[in-house]
Amino acid sequence: MKLPDGPTLPFFVQTLQLIADPLKFLDLCTQHYGDAFTLRLLGRNSPPVVFFSHPQAIQSIFTTSSDKFELGKVTDVFRPLTGSTSLIMLDGQQHQVMRGLLMPPLHGKRLPTYSRLIRDITTDAIADWQPGSSLRIRDYMSEISLEVILRVVFGLNSGDRYDRLKQLIEPFLNNITSPLNSIHFFWTPLQQDLGGWSPWGKFVRQRQQIDDLTNEGFGEL
Repeated sequence: MKLPDGPTLPFFVQTLQLIADPLKFLDLCTQHYGDAFTLRLLGRNSPPVVFFSHPQAIQSIFTTSSDKFELGKVTDVFRPLTGSTSLIMLDGQQHQVMRGLLMPPLHGKRLPTYSRLIRDITTDAIADWQPGSSLRIRDYMSEISLEVILRVVFGLNSGDRYDRLKQLIEPFLNNITSPLNSIHFFWTPLQQDLGGWSPWGKFVRQRQQIDDLTNEGFGEL
């Protein structure tokens, strides 16, 4: 099967362009190659990655049986961030089993509660918007995402654990999304823990602090 066209630049050049300015790079690819295009981002011997932007194509992907895809080959680059048992790392039967464990809380009476909470979080985050003012939408999206993680996923509101997790997760997310740090996920030779002053060493220590605090909460149940 022939893959959609895409840039012919070496994989490391495509990766650097994506890291430096992902929205600009993907927009340029869409303008040049259309709603579907192929990038090579994960190394010389890794599979190509096909990007889709047409709504019907996206709907087809999300409604197709998961056994038709091998997501783990593409998402493996983020294993240090998500762990080996994250849903996006698993394929086939393992994916189905884990998805079955995660789905019950996303059905039934809980959904209206989640939707109202996310709506309230969003309303609070954009309360200071004024007509005609300029803003960085990414900053607001990060704030909303963090509050959803803490209040919807972790079920926290106010208190010591909420404050400590927020103080840890916010700089952690900012660090891993910066070009200097995100490049480490794509090139494993850079994943060297040279102490807390090194980019990867800082990532490892922040991740461990968040894991410890999260596990502390499970221990209280």
